[in-house]
Parts: sequence; structure tokens; C-alpha cells
Amino acid sequence: MFQLFLPKKGSLPEITLEQLEGYKEDNETADHFEKKGKWRLIVILLLAFGPIAFAAWTQHQKLRETPPYRTIEMVTMFGGVPSALALGLFHVNLLSRRTPISLRSGKPMERFLRADPPYPVKLQMVYVCHTSQTYFRRNYLGHDRGHMDIR
Repeated sequence: MFQLFLPKKGSLPEITLEQLEGYKEDNETADHFEKKGKWRLIVILLLAFGPIAFAAWTQHQKLRETPPYRTIEMVTMFGGVPSALALGLFHVNLLSRRTPISLRSGKPMERFLRADPPYPVKLQMVYVCHTSQTYFRRNYLGHDRGHMDIR
């Protein structure tokens, strides 16, 4: 399902880590890129878990049977969870299309799909700055589960 919101093969140029020989991995720019989207994740989590917390509170306060609280609870449950799902997909889509700025050179980095992502990662983007000869990688589909990619 997430593949609908991510770049398709052929939509971006592909690259392998062998082609980046002599380039250094830029963890500072990667951290900066990740931090910019954190506030959206907080809103998404509040939308997803807020209705559950509200339902637990109304149950605890014995307010669940009164009509206004019951209506509010139903609206938040049926509105909050789908909204959180839609915002989560929007967040992934936005991150995959955003172009980071290199902290070392101050220039936009080029976006590439990795031609040979390590198993079990299915989609990995590589962001490259040719000016500072740095790059960083981000997994969008799949997780590396702590495996080291030593290529």
C-alpha cells in the first residue's frame, strides 16, 4: 500500500554505493533531514491515539452513557484514526519527495534510488551532494534490522 505514495523505479536515477567511492556518509545532514518532519509525526500520533485516550477517560468517568460524550467519542474514533492513517501516508510521501540541503555545502542534494538495496529493504533513497562529496541513505520501504551494509 505504501508503494503508491513512494517514487517508482525509473522515476529517479539509480545509483549504487560503488559509484560513491571516495564520498563520505553525512550523518549530520541525515539527522537534520529527519528532525524536520518530527512535528508531523507527533500530530499523527495524537490523532491516532487521542480518541483511544478519550474513550478510556469517558469510561473511567462513567460519562460514556451520556449522549454528548458518546457522540464526541464516536466522532473522534471514526474521524481521528482514518485521519492519522491519511496523514501518515502524506508524511511518507512528503519525505520521499523532499530535497534536503547539505549542511556542509549549503546546496540541494540530488535524489537517487539505490539500485541494490540490502535485503530486506525494498526501497532506499540515496541523497548525494557532489560539491562536498557526501551522501546519506534513508529506507522508505523495509527495515535493515540492524544489519551492517558494508558495501
